Amino acid sequence: MQSIKCGEKLPEGVAFCPYCGTRVADAGRGEDKPLYQTEVKGLLKSGRLAVYRDRVEFSSSSAQKTTFTYDTLVAVKKRLLPTPAILFITEDGRTESCTATSKNVHEAFLHVEQAVKPYIEARKERLLCQGIRYSLVSSM
Repeated sequence: MQSIKCGEKLPEGVAFCPYCGTRVADAGRGEDKPLYQTEVKGLLKSGRLAVYRDRVEFSSSSAQKTTFTYDTLVAVKKRLLPTPAILFITEDGRTESCTATSKNVHEAFLHVEQAVKPYIEARKERLLCQGIRYSLVSSM
């Protein structure tokens, strides 16, 4: 698969090009079906967590939906304390959290990590080609 706009070779199954951000032409075949979904019953929020090829959606009601897209991520972490959550670390240094329960945080994180991996690897390769190296410092 190749990006129409920038011509870069893309990993199989991505919906957006990690180099230029354009939507991949044949990515629509599985876009409306989630790779993984589960019910989340947390102390603060409850809802439905769905992992797609290009995003994670957390719907707490029919009107409230939070979308975490993969195109700006540099890492994904799992937090167990004080409340279980999946943490999305963006390239501008922000950390956004998605609620999970202790029963499903491990399984949900596994699916999120597998979906995000092509985006993060492509970003690392692109930055290394430009001579930029980065590492994440854990404060835990």
